[in-house]
Parts: sequence; C-alpha cells; structure tokens
Amino acid sequence: MKFRKTSVIRFSYWGLAIALIILQQITSSFSGKMAETIWQQLGLNQQQGTEQIRYSFASGYSNFYGARNARNIALGNRAAVAKNLFQYTRTYISSAEFKSFYAKERMAARPTEPTPAKSKEDIRKELIADTEKNIRDAEKAMATMGADLKKALLPSVEQAKKQVEDYKKPDNKIIEIHYQGELSRFKSDQEEYEKKMQYWQNNYPEDIRVLIKNRLEKYLNLAATVDFEAELVLKNGKKKFVNPAYESKHSDWKTIFRAGKEVYQIVKPLAEDWLSKL
Repeated sequence: MKFRKTSVIRFSYWGLAIALIILQQITSSFSGKMAETIWQQLGLNQQQGTEQIRYSFASGYSNFYGARNARNIALGNRAAVAKNLFQYTRTYISSAEFKSFYAKERMAARPTEPTPAKSKEDIRKELIADTEKNIRDAEKAMATMGADLKKALLPSVEQAKKQVEDYKKPDNKIIEIHYQGELSRFKSDQEEYEKKMQYWQNNYPEDIRVLIKNRLEKYLNLAATVDFEAELVLKNGKKKFVNPAYESKHSDWKTIFRAGKEVYQIVKPLAEDWLSKL
C-alpha cells in the first residue's frame, strides 16, 4: 500500500517517530481502548496508524501520512502521547504479522542479479538469425517491385548474404566487438549489483534484531547532536535558527528539535534500554 505524498503531514515529534518504529518482542498491557484514543488524537484510525508504523519501520522513513492532529498533540502532553504510542508500536512490531510483512518487503527489495554476458556463439547465432530475417523480408518485398527498384536493392541483399557467411567465420571481428561489449556491460552491471546488494544487506538485514539496532542507533546518534536550547527568530513569517549552522542541518535533526526535549527525555532511556538487550 502506498500513501499519497500530497496528503503528508510530517510527524511533529520525529524523535518519537523514529524510536517508536524500531522495537519488537515486548509484551505490553496497552489496551485497545487506549490505542483507539491515541489514533483519534492523531486524526487517524487504528488501521491507518498501524499500516504507517509497519511501512515506516520497514523502510526507515518516519512520515505519518494524514496525521492531521499531530501538531496539536505536540503542543500538549507530548510526553504522555509519546510513551503510549511507543508502547503500542512495540506490541505491534512483535507480532507475526509484522515479521511476515518485513520478510516479504525484504525479498521484494532484493536487487536483481545482472544478466550474464552472452557467449560468442550466442552472439553469432543472433546476428545470423537477424540478418537472414532481413534477407527474407527484402526478397519478399522485391517480389512485388518493379525491375528497376529490384535491381537497385539486389546489391544490398547480396551484401547481407555475404555478411552471413562472414559471421560464420571463427575470427569474425564484428562478433568479437559485440562480445567485448557484452563483457564490458556485464562487468559494469555486476559492480552496480554488488553496490546495491551491500545497500540491501545493510538496510534490510535478515535478522530483525539487527534492523531494530540500526533504527535505534540512527535515532540516538542523531538526537544526541540536537541542541534543544537553540534560539529561534521569526523571519518572513517563519521561524529560523539564530545559529546559521543549525539552519543548514538535515530536516530530521530539525524535526527532533521541534519535538522538544520533553519527548527526547522519554524516548532516549527506552531506546537505550532496548538497545542494551539486543
């Protein structure tokens, strides 16, 4: 399932969003009634929220699509909402449903191996077959032509027949050129495949515990660099950092800042505790 980007409202407390989608195998007493209340606060239903947790965790991106009330909650009791949503997510990600979903997503994301280089004999057969087809098509067309036009085309047909015989020679230079091109293409494709495989293995580890560890470390490392005391100034109707170095920070850094220290202080120990048990 894909969500329309036009309806995206980035989750106001991204620090929570990253951490809440990285945990599994935790038994929670989080009740269905409380879950329903949390989703209502976000402006989502429980099915929508669960789907977005699932896709966010599997992909590593923490956008909450359609969470129209997220900003308002962030201005209220952010710590309580963060903790409750964290608990809900832990429970869901421990489920067999999510494990099955991730396994399918992982295999779907696996790079396709490059097509092997064609052998010289395969190239030879293809060139001969293509040329012979062209000869047959030309001779068929010539049968309906006038004598003058037929006479004009005949040398080309004869040249094509000669080319077929040349292709049959073991040392044909054209076939060698095609073959070297195939080797070059395969080498390039193989190098690209190996890069993609490395990315896939890093970002879609088979062991979900490794996936959790990666998500946890990504959040903790980035959040540790956030200066929650940074000053803001209003410019042209928008809040900007007084420190220009902060203004150039990645959007993830900025959204953790917007989440506020209150959410960070709730999420950090939960994330560190789980990381220590992996």
